[in-house]
Amino acid sequence: MKTVQEHFLHATNVTCETEALRNCVLASFRRNNIYLSGAENARRWRLRQDLKARLTALGDIYAHGSVSETEHEANIVGLADALSAEHGDILVNRRFKIGTSQKALNLYLKFLWCLGRLSAMPHHCPVDRVILSSVSLNGSWTKLDEISIYRSWIGTIRQAAGTRSLCEWELEVWNSNL
Repeated sequence: MKTVQEHFLHATNVTCETEALRNCVLASFRRNNIYLSGAENARRWRLRQDLKARLTALGDIYAHGSVSETEHEANIVGLADALSAEHGDILVNRRFKIGTSQKALNLYLKFLWCLGRLSAMPHHCPVDRVILSSVSLNGSWTKLDEISIYRSWIGTIRQAAGTRSLCEWELEVWNSNL
């Protein structure tokens, strides 16, 4: 598995946590209608910095302890809710969506795992267009804002992964789509 992880890090040009954070923000915000029209660049920058700080804090929790799958889902919701409360005035529908939150957190945890910074493999993988298409789900992660739908997607992805972990399966799918 190490070579698949190394291949991912090489392909994304990530060698440290700072680069992982930058990549997570770019990947989570790309092709995603997050900001209201006319939102000031300084406010956008503050949102991105807040997201990075919150991901770093969550990463420390995952690195130093066991986080259950239920707690992981609560972290996804909590991240979305906190960023919505703090930055809602520049967000479309005043909301940082669950789909964007899961993409950012799951991708950051994937990077930490590949960098060898986590003691345990993450529960979930980043859910995006490539993953949804690979399991024939027609949803849009950029529009997702219900944890129950996300949970259902994870169930479908888990069936496709079979005996492999979601992280291992997702890395193989991601690498095959390069």
